[in-house]
Amino acid sequence: MQVELIEQRADVRPIKKVFFAIAVLAVFALAVYAVLSQTVYTVGAYPDRAECVSWDATYESLLSTAERFDTGAAEAWEHAYSYTGTLPSDDPRDYMNIYLYFTAENKSFIDSYTLGGTLSGAEKYGDRILFYSDADAAYSARLGRRESPGAKTAAGSSVILDVYVGGLTDEQIKELVGAVTLEVTAKGGIFGTKNVGVSFADCGSVTFDRGTNS
Repeated sequence: MQVELIEQRADVRPIKKVFFAIAVLAVFALAVYAVLSQTVYTVGAYPDRAECVSWDATYESLLSTAERFDTGAAEAWEHAYSYTGTLPSDDPRDYMNIYLYFTAENKSFIDSYTLGGTLSGAEKYGDRILFYSDADAAYSARLGRRESPGAKTAAGSSVILDVYVGGLTDEQIKELVGAVTLEVTAKGGIFGTKNVGVSFADCGSVTFDRGTNS
């Protein structure tokens, strides 16, 4: 009887070793995840909404932007995308400002960031985007540290497109918005700058405001 008990105890030891190894691996995986989430993959970003605006001042503002590029006086946050020196139309109703709003979240309990963003690409109707304005220079938002495991730290910013929409329907303008990708930058004081791509194909809200220009 004593021999059988000893043999039974011996049979349990390998199972205990397996569970111990699994527990060690789980703790190690959690530790790696914690380190990466606090030092490398600290910032996430997603599209918030797009506002397509065309009103009395839209065309005048666009003419001023074009003039600044023509004379070499454009500001650092202003960028030409498809503009080559000539506007495609002199009809004010053919132009629109598209405001692309995004939100970023910080997972880090250690570092805080300053947000910015820029246009990184447009897969469809990209030749319609004349200029764009960087959120980094036009407006910077602070993304604070995460205060507790259950709390989210979020902040938003935007990139503005100057677009030629002559001949496009609202559905096509929505397709233009959905084809845009932004590169969100988060400048941290400890772990440096994080770059996150944001596709507006996932944007659930695209609204239109044509003011008195229609």
